[in-house]
Amino acid sequence: MIKISVIVPVYNVENYLIKCLESLVYQTLKDIELICVNDGSTDGSLSILEDYQKRFSQVKVYTKSNGGLSDARNYGIKHAVGEYIAFVDSDDYVSLNMFEILYKTIKQAQADLCIAQIKEVYPTYEKELVGHNEIYPLLGHPTVWNKLYKHEWIKKYQIEFPVGLWYEDNVFTYKYLLNHPKIVYVNDFLYYYRKNRIGSIMSSQANPKIYDIYEVGEILSTYKDTCVLTDFEAQQFELYFIRGIFFRHLLKIVHLEWRNIKNLCAQLSYHYNYLTRYYPNWLENQLLLEDKDEYFSKKLGKNFMIKIKVMNWLFDMGLSRLAKKEGR
Repeated sequence: MIKISVIVPVYNVENYLIKCLESLVYQTLKDIELICVNDGSTDGSLSILEDYQKRFSQVKVYTKSNGGLSDARNYGIKHAVGEYIAFVDSDDYVSLNMFEILYKTIKQAQADLCIAQIKEVYPTYEKELVGHNEIYPLLGHPTVWNKLYKHEWIKKYQIEFPVGLWYEDNVFTYKYLLNHPKIVYVNDFLYYYRKNRIGSIMSSQANPKIYDIYEVGEILSTYKDTCVLTDFEAQQFELYFIRGIFFRHLLKIVHLEWRNIKNLCAQLSYHYNYLTRYYPNWLENQLLLEDKDEYFSKKLGKNFMIKIKVMNWLFDMGLSRLAKKEGR
C-alpha cells in the first residue's frame, strides 16, 4: 500500500531539480510514490527525471504539454494512489525524514491534515517561518507544500487547483479547511522553500497577475457559501479577506502602478471597494479588534486600530474622489 503520493510539478528547473529529487528518493518513509509531472520543460529537466526514474522505483515521470503549475498538480492528483497527498515544488527540497514524521503524526492523531514548519532559503542565509496559526486555524500559511492532505478528503470535496491563476494554493488549502478537517501540527522545520529565485513565478510581484487575487477571493467566497461555518470560522474567513487580500496587496499595487498616478488611484479605489463589497462592516470584525496573534500590532503598533480607521477614512473619502476626478 502506498502511504503518500508526493506530487512534484517540474518546469525548467534543471539547476535545482537534483537537490529536490535527492531529498525525496532517500526519504526514511519507504512506502511512497514520487509523481513527477514534467510540464513541457524545454531545458534538461526531463533528462534528469528519466535518469531518476531508471534508478529509483518510486519515481514515476509523466510528461504533458505546458499548462502551468495548477494544471500539473491537478494532473498529478489524478494519477496518485497514495492514502495521503503531499506537494513539493521542484526548486525546493525537504528533510529526509519529513514524510515519516508527517505520516506518523497524522495517523496517531487520526487527523485529516498535518502541517509542518518552513525554512525560507535565501542565497546567503535561511529563515524559519512558522507555517500555522494555532489561534486562528484558518489563517496559517495557505501554501500546500508544507502539508499532508488526506487523499479521500480531496476526492470527497472535489478539491483542485484553479488553472491559470496566481495564488492557487489559497484556493486549494482554503477549500480543504472550510470543510472542517481535524488539524495536527508538527513543530519541526522540514520544508526548505527557496525565496527570490530568478525565474520563479513569485520572484517578482510587479506583475499584473497580482490582480488574480480578486478572482481567487470570488472563488473562495462562492465556495464558502456552500459550507456550514461556525461564527468563529466565518470571522476568520472575513479576516482572511482583510489580511490576505486587502492589506497584503496594498504595497504590491503601489509597486506595480506607482508610475501612473491615475491608474494607481483607480486601482486602490477598486481594491478598497472590493473588500467593502464583501464585508462592509469589516472594521467591526471581533478577531481584528482582538488581534490575539498580534498580526496588526506587530506591523502597525499597539494603536493599530486608530491607524486602520484613519486609512479607512482616506480610502473612503479621498481615493474615491480623486479617482473620479482623474477619470474625467
